[in-house]
Amino acid sequence: MPQGPHLRTTDIRTVLQHTLPVPSAWVAAATHQGPEAWRKHPLLADLVLLAHDPAYPQPVRLGHHHLHVDDELGLVHHQLPAIP
Repeated sequence: MPQGPHLRTTDIRTVLQHTLPVPSAWVAAATHQGPEAWRKHPLLADLVLLAHDPAYPQPVRLGHHHLHVDDELGLVHHQLPAIP
């Protein structure tokens, strides 16, 4: 992950090439933010990291939502039922 006080245009482009737009409700409970330099950049500030171990990918739970990346399907989303 590129980081540092000054991000190069190529670094920003690389990060953005690895992002997917999702409904904000899916990531509302997320706490995985990018590095400090990202939070100061208008194109990167709202990114949420889907933190997982590529060698042992497990779905990441964000509130009622499970997200994971599949090699064939891309981003996979499952919504869990709300617990009263």
